Amino acid sequence: MGRRVARLLARAGHELTVCDPDAAVQRQFASEGVTTTTTPSECASADVVIIFVMNGPQALEVTLGPRGLLQGVSTASPPRVIIMSTIGPEDVRQIAAELATKGVRTIEAAVTGGLTLAEQGRLLLLVGGDPKDIDQVQPLLELMGRKSVRCGPLGSGLTAKILNNMLGTSNMYLMQECYRLGLAHGLEPRSVAAILEDGAGQNFWTRDPHDTLVQLDLLSRQPQYFATVLTASVKDWRLAIQLADQVGMALPFLGAMIAAVSSVEASTLHAQWRRFVDQGMTHTKSES
Repeated sequence: MGRRVARLLARAGHELTVCDPDAAVQRQFASEGVTTTTTPSECASADVVIIFVMNGPQALEVTLGPRGLLQGVSTASPPRVIIMSTIGPEDVRQIAAELATKGVRTIEAAVTGGLTLAEQGRLLLLVGGDPKDIDQVQPLLELMGRKSVRCGPLGSGLTAKILNNMLGTSNMYLMQECYRLGLAHGLEPRSVAAILEDGAGQNFWTRDPHDTLVQLDLLSRQPQYFATVLTASVKDWRLAIQLADQVGMALPFLGAMIAAVSSVEASTLHAQWRRFVDQGMTHTKSES
Protein backbone atom coordinates (compact mmCIF):
# COMPACT_ATOMS: atom_id res chain seq x y z
CA MET A 1 0.00 0.00 0.00
CA GLY A 2 2.76 2.43 0.92
CA ARG A 3 4.66 1.75 -2.30
CA ARG A 4 1.57 2.43 -4.38
CA VAL A 5 0.79 5.66 -2.56
CA ALA A 6 4.40 6.80 -2.93
CA ARG A 7 4.23 6.27 -6.68
CA LEU A 8 1.02 8.28 -6.90
CA LEU A 9 2.74 11.21 -5.21
CA ALA A 10 5.83 10.89 -7.40
CA ARG A 11 3.73 10.87 -10.57
CA ALA A 12 2.03 14.05 -9.34
CA GLY A 13 5.42 15.74 -9.26
CA HIS A 14 6.26 15.60 -5.54
CA GLU A 15 9.88 15.11 -4.55
CA LEU A 16 10.09 12.04 -2.33
CA THR A 17 12.40 10.36 0.11
CA VAL A 18 11.33 6.74 0.66
CA CYS A 19 12.43 5.19 3.94
CA ASP A 20 12.37 1.38 4.01
CA PRO A 21 14.70 -1.23 5.51
CA ASP A 22 14.21 -3.60 2.57
CA ALA A 23 17.14 -3.38 0.14
CA ALA A 24 14.96 -4.54 -2.76
CA VAL A 25 12.50 -1.69 -2.13
CA GLN A 26 15.37 0.78 -1.99
CA ARG A 27 16.80 -0.47 -5.29
CA GLN A 28 13.41 -0.32 -6.94
CA PHE A 29 12.75 3.30 -5.98
CA ALA A 30 16.36 4.35 -6.61
CA SER A 31 16.05 2.99 -10.17
CA GLU A 32 13.09 5.35 -10.59
CA GLY A 33 15.10 8.34 -9.45
CA VAL A 34 13.65 8.49 -5.93
CA THR A 35 15.88 9.23 -2.93
CA THR A 36 15.92 6.40 -0.39
CA THR A 37 17.07 5.90 3.18
CA THR A 38 16.82 3.34 5.96
CA THR A 39 16.83 5.93 8.75
CA PRO A 40 13.51 7.62 9.60
CA SER A 41 15.21 10.64 11.21
CA GLU A 42 16.64 11.52 7.77
CA CYS A 43 13.09 12.22 6.58
CA ALA A 44 12.54 15.01 9.11
CA SER A 45 13.51 17.79 6.70
CA ALA A 46 10.55 17.00 4.43
CA ASP A 47 7.46 19.22 4.41
CA VAL A 48 5.22 16.20 5.04
CA VAL A 49 6.09 12.77 6.40
CA ILE A 50 3.71 9.88 5.71
CA ILE A 51 3.90 6.88 8.04
CA PHE A 52 2.73 3.65 6.39
CA VAL A 53 4.01 0.71 8.44
CA MET A 54 2.39 -2.54 9.60
CA ASN A 55 1.58 -2.08 13.28
CA GLY A 56 1.79 0.03 16.44
CA PRO A 57 5.28 -1.03 17.59
CA GLN A 58 6.68 -0.22 14.15
CA ALA A 59 4.93 3.17 14.11
CA LEU A 60 6.33 4.01 17.54
CA GLU A 61 9.82 2.90 16.48
CA VAL A 62 9.96 4.94 13.26
CA THR A 63 8.63 8.07 14.96
CA LEU A 64 9.91 7.98 18.55
CA GLY A 65 12.70 5.38 18.49
CA PRO A 66 16.47 6.03 18.68
CA ARG A 67 16.67 6.62 14.90
CA GLY A 68 13.09 7.79 14.64
CA LEU A 69 11.64 10.86 13.01
CA LEU A 70 11.59 12.89 16.23
CA GLN A 71 15.40 12.71 16.51
CA GLY A 72 15.83 14.58 13.23
CA VAL A 73 13.18 17.27 13.64
CA SER A 74 14.30 20.88 13.74
CA THR A 75 11.95 23.09 15.75
CA ALA A 76 12.61 25.82 13.20
CA SER A 77 10.96 23.82 10.40
CA PRO A 78 9.02 20.83 11.72
CA PRO A 79 7.24 18.63 9.16
CA ARG A 80 3.57 17.73 9.15
CA VAL A 81 2.91 14.05 9.76
CA ILE A 82 0.18 11.85 8.28
CA ILE A 83 -0.17 8.44 9.90
CA MET A 84 -1.81 6.02 7.46
CA SER A 85 -1.02 2.77 9.30
CA THR A 86 -3.78 0.83 11.03
CA ILE A 87 -2.68 1.14 14.65
CA GLY A 88 -4.44 1.72 17.96
CA PRO A 89 -5.87 5.20 18.61
CA GLU A 90 -3.82 5.40 21.81
CA ASP A 91 -0.63 4.85 19.78
CA VAL A 92 -1.38 7.68 17.37
CA ARG A 93 -2.18 10.02 20.26
CA GLN A 94 1.09 9.10 21.99
CA ILE A 95 3.06 9.69 18.79
CA ALA A 96 1.36 13.02 18.18
CA ALA A 97 1.99 14.19 21.74
CA GLU A 98 5.71 13.36 21.57
CA LEU A 99 6.15 14.89 18.12
CA ALA A 100 4.33 18.03 19.26
CA THR A 101 7.19 18.77 21.69
CA LYS A 102 9.14 19.84 18.60
CA GLY A 103 6.26 21.58 16.90
CA VAL A 104 5.16 18.72 14.64
CA ARG A 105 1.45 18.62 13.78
CA THR A 106 -0.01 15.15 13.26
CA ILE A 107 -3.15 13.81 11.65
CA GLU A 108 -4.27 10.28 10.81
CA ALA A 109 -5.62 9.14 7.45
CA ALA A 110 -6.42 5.44 7.74
CA VAL A 111 -7.09 3.85 4.35
CA THR A 112 -9.51 1.28 3.06
CA GLY A 113 -10.08 -0.07 -0.44
CA GLY A 114 -7.30 -2.51 -1.30
CA LEU A 115 -4.30 -2.62 -3.62
CA THR A 116 -6.07 -1.86 -6.89
CA LEU A 117 -7.73 1.29 -5.56
CA ALA A 118 -4.43 2.36 -3.97
CA GLU A 119 -2.77 2.25 -7.40
CA GLN A 120 -5.61 4.32 -8.85
CA GLY A 121 -5.66 6.92 -6.05
CA ARG A 122 -9.21 5.89 -5.19
CA LEU A 123 -8.81 4.82 -1.57
CA LEU A 124 -11.28 5.94 1.06
CA LEU A 125 -9.43 7.94 3.74
CA LEU A 126 -10.73 7.97 7.31
CA VAL A 127 -9.22 11.14 8.72
CA GLY A 128 -8.82 12.32 12.29
CA GLY A 129 -7.18 15.39 13.78
CA ASP A 130 -7.45 19.14 14.08
CA PRO A 131 -9.44 20.49 11.09
CA LYS A 132 -6.81 23.20 10.47
CA ASP A 133 -4.08 20.55 10.28
CA ILE A 134 -6.18 18.47 7.90
CA ASP A 135 -6.78 21.51 5.69
CA GLN A 136 -3.02 21.99 5.35
CA VAL A 137 -2.54 18.55 3.76
CA GLN A 138 -5.89 18.25 1.98
CA PRO A 139 -4.30 18.48 -1.51
CA LEU A 140 -2.18 15.42 -0.71
CA LEU A 141 -5.20 13.55 0.65
CA GLU A 142 -7.05 14.27 -2.59
CA LEU A 143 -4.21 12.72 -4.58
CA MET A 144 -4.22 9.56 -2.48
CA GLY A 145 -7.95 8.97 -2.14
CA ARG A 146 -11.24 9.42 -3.93
CA LYS A 147 -12.84 10.65 -0.71
CA SER A 148 -11.76 11.82 2.73
CA VAL A 149 -14.16 11.34 5.62
CA ARG A 150 -13.38 13.61 8.57
CA CYS A 151 -14.22 11.43 11.55
CA GLY A 152 -13.36 13.82 14.40
CA PRO A 153 -10.38 14.41 16.70
CA LEU A 154 -7.16 12.43 16.56
CA GLY A 155 -7.90 8.74 17.14
CA SER A 156 -11.39 8.80 15.66
CA GLY A 157 -10.20 7.97 12.15
CA LEU A 158 -8.38 4.89 13.39
CA THR A 159 -11.36 3.87 15.50
CA ALA A 160 -13.49 4.04 12.35
CA LYS A 161 -10.88 2.03 10.42
CA ILE A 162 -10.80 -0.70 13.06
CA LEU A 163 -14.60 -0.94 12.95
CA ASN A 164 -14.44 -1.11 9.14
CA ASN A 165 -11.88 -3.91 9.27
CA MET A 166 -13.94 -5.90 11.73
CA LEU A 167 -16.35 -6.45 8.85
CA GLY A 168 -14.29 -5.73 5.74
CA THR A 169 -11.49 -8.22 6.24
CA SER A 170 -13.83 -10.76 7.83
CA ASN A 171 -16.00 -10.55 4.71
CA MET A 172 -12.94 -11.03 2.52
CA TYR A 173 -12.13 -14.42 4.03
CA LEU A 174 -15.77 -15.48 4.31
CA MET A 175 -16.51 -14.45 0.72
CA GLN A 176 -13.61 -16.54 -0.56
CA GLU A 177 -15.15 -19.53 1.22
CA CYS A 178 -18.63 -18.56 0.01
CA TYR A 179 -17.52 -18.32 -3.62
CA ARG A 180 -15.52 -21.54 -3.28
CA LEU A 181 -18.48 -23.43 -1.81
CA GLY A 182 -20.80 -22.11 -4.50
CA LEU A 183 -18.37 -23.11 -7.24
CA ALA A 184 -18.11 -26.61 -5.79
CA HIS A 185 -21.90 -26.90 -6.09
CA GLY A 186 -22.07 -25.61 -9.65
CA LEU A 187 -22.72 -21.91 -9.07
CA GLU A 188 -20.51 -19.54 -11.05
CA PRO A 189 -18.84 -16.69 -9.10
CA ARG A 190 -20.79 -14.15 -11.18
CA SER A 191 -24.09 -15.82 -10.25
CA VAL A 192 -23.19 -15.97 -6.55
CA ALA A 193 -22.19 -12.29 -6.60
CA ALA A 194 -25.43 -11.24 -8.32
CA ILE A 195 -27.53 -13.12 -5.78
CA LEU A 196 -25.68 -11.74 -2.78
CA GLU A 197 -25.50 -8.23 -4.21
CA ASP A 198 -29.29 -8.19 -4.45
CA GLY A 199 -29.77 -9.78 -1.03
CA ALA A 200 -28.76 -9.54 2.61
CA GLY A 201 -25.24 -10.83 1.85
CA GLN A 202 -24.27 -7.68 -0.08
CA ASN A 203 -20.76 -6.39 0.72
CA PHE A 204 -17.61 -4.93 -0.88
CA TRP A 205 -16.67 -8.32 -2.32
CA THR A 206 -19.98 -8.85 -4.15
CA ARG A 207 -19.98 -5.62 -6.20
CA ASP A 208 -17.88 -6.88 -9.08
CA PRO A 209 -16.89 -10.58 -9.16
CA HIS A 210 -14.14 -9.98 -11.73
CA ASP A 211 -12.57 -7.19 -9.64
CA THR A 212 -12.90 -9.39 -6.54
CA LEU A 213 -11.01 -12.19 -8.28
CA VAL A 214 -8.32 -9.73 -9.38
CA GLN A 215 -7.91 -8.49 -5.80
CA LEU A 216 -7.87 -12.02 -4.36
CA ASP A 217 -5.29 -12.93 -7.00
CA LEU A 218 -3.07 -9.98 -6.03
CA LEU A 219 -3.32 -10.89 -2.36
CA SER A 220 -2.42 -14.54 -2.91
CA ARG A 221 0.20 -14.59 -5.69
CA GLN A 222 3.02 -14.95 -3.16
CA PRO A 223 2.58 -17.26 -0.11
CA GLN A 224 4.75 -14.96 2.00
CA TYR A 225 2.67 -11.91 1.15
CA PHE A 226 -0.53 -13.84 1.80
CA ALA A 227 0.80 -14.77 5.26
CA THR A 228 1.66 -11.11 5.89
CA VAL A 229 -1.89 -10.04 4.95
CA LEU A 230 -3.32 -12.72 7.21
CA THR A 231 -1.14 -11.53 10.10
CA ALA A 232 -2.26 -7.95 9.49
CA SER A 233 -5.91 -9.02 9.44
CA VAL A 234 -5.61 -10.77 12.79
CA LYS A 235 -3.77 -7.73 14.14
CA ASP A 236 -6.65 -5.46 13.10
CA TRP A 237 -9.25 -7.78 14.68
CA ARG A 238 -7.24 -7.75 17.91
CA LEU A 239 -7.24 -3.94 17.84
CA ALA A 240 -11.05 -4.16 17.87
CA ILE A 241 -10.86 -6.47 20.89
CA GLN A 242 -8.63 -3.89 22.61
CA LEU A 243 -11.16 -1.14 21.92
CA ALA A 244 -13.88 -3.35 23.39
CA ASP A 245 -11.78 -4.14 26.46
CA GLN A 246 -11.35 -0.41 27.11
CA VAL A 247 -15.11 -0.06 27.62
CA GLY A 248 -15.72 -3.42 29.27
CA MET A 249 -17.43 -4.93 26.22
CA ALA A 250 -17.26 -8.52 25.01
CA LEU A 251 -17.00 -9.39 21.30
CA PRO A 252 -17.50 -13.18 21.38
CA PHE A 253 -18.00 -13.74 17.64
CA LEU A 254 -14.90 -11.77 16.72
CA GLY A 255 -12.91 -13.50 19.44
CA ALA A 256 -13.97 -16.91 18.17
CA MET A 257 -12.99 -15.97 14.61
CA ILE A 258 -9.53 -14.84 15.75
CA ALA A 259 -9.03 -18.13 17.55
CA ALA A 260 -10.23 -20.15 14.56
CA VAL A 261 -8.10 -18.33 11.99
CA SER A 262 -5.05 -18.40 14.25
CA SER A 263 -5.35 -22.19 14.55
CA VAL A 264 -5.04 -22.75 10.78
CA GLU A 265 -1.69 -22.73 8.98
CA ALA A 266 -1.36 -19.81 6.58
CA SER A 267 -0.06 -22.23 3.94
CA THR A 268 -3.28 -24.27 4.16
CA LEU A 269 -5.45 -21.19 3.71
CA HIS A 270 -3.24 -19.99 0.87
CA ALA A 271 -3.56 -23.28 -1.00
CA GLN A 272 -7.36 -23.19 -0.70
CA TRP A 273 -7.44 -19.55 -1.79
CA ARG A 274 -5.25 -20.15 -4.85
CA ARG A 275 -7.34 -23.10 -6.00
CA PHE A 276 -10.45 -20.94 -5.90
CA VAL A 277 -8.79 -17.99 -7.66
CA ASP A 278 -7.47 -20.23 -10.44
CA GLN A 279 -10.86 -21.91 -10.87
CA GLY A 280 -12.72 -18.61 -10.63
CA MET A 281 -10.49 -16.94 -13.22
CA THR A 282 -11.11 -19.86 -15.59
CA HIS A 283 -14.87 -19.64 -15.14
CA THR A 284 -14.86 -15.85 -15.56
CA LYS A 285 -12.98 -16.19 -18.88
CA SER A 286 -15.38 -18.85 -20.11
CA GLU A 287 -18.38 -16.65 -19.22
CA SER A 288 -16.93 -13.72 -21.17
